[in-house]
Amino acid sequence: MLVCFALKSVQEQYGIKIHVGNASFTAAEITFKCKCNTLDESGETNTREAETWPHYAAQVGLGHLKVGDSVTLNDGKTYTIKGWKSTSRKYPVLLKGRDGRHIKCTPQLLKMHNSLLGNDEKKNIAAFEKTEADMTKARLKLAWPKHAGRHGLGHLKCGDKVKIKGETYTIDGWNTKNTKFKVQLSNESGGLCKCRPEQLLKRLKKEEKRKAKGAKKIVDVINTTRNKY
Repeated sequence: MLVCFALKSVQEQYGIKIHVGNASFTAAEITFKCKCNTLDESGETNTREAETWPHYAAQVGLGHLKVGDSVTLNDGKTYTIKGWKSTSRKYPVLLKGRDGRHIKCTPQLLKMHNSLLGNDEKKNIAAFEKTEADMTKARLKLAWPKHAGRHGLGHLKCGDKVKIKGETYTIDGWNTKNTKFKVQLSNESGGLCKCRPEQLLKRLKKEEKRKAKGAKKIVDVINTTRNKY
């Protein structure tokens, strides 16, 4: 804390930003890791990520964008480009939100939500998403027979229709990756629904009781009518 306070006057005098990191020490000396950055005209820190942005951005079709430009992502929020983090192979694009929080994303995500994708890239992404969706469906179907029987749902299979609270659902399969809501269903409009196995079993039993009760009422009405005549 005292070191940071002492360096404040140095920062102001030379127009730089000094960051003091970790320290190692012995009985005789102490060594601090210290990083100094120059500042741009707006007072923002010049970083290695900002410096390398033009080089890497041009290679992935983002060369027309520069550090400081505003972009949007899939959450609808606006972010400022801060640079290219070359040490992060998967998420190299460094952005800063209005709340000051830094996030990383892929170049493809940045293009996708800022209308920057080329036709070939659009086709490749669409093909990848379809393949991924098909693989997910296959995994759900394969897992259903292995797990459903252990939870009292062995009499059902993927593709079966179940009625819950008056709405019809189709069984898609068993989601092994979800630790809580294993059963995946889809409604008639294509919307996905996940639930616990015991929840589905409970709902199905209630539905059976409701049907049995309704059938009993019909039989009672028929018998009452016969007795009258």
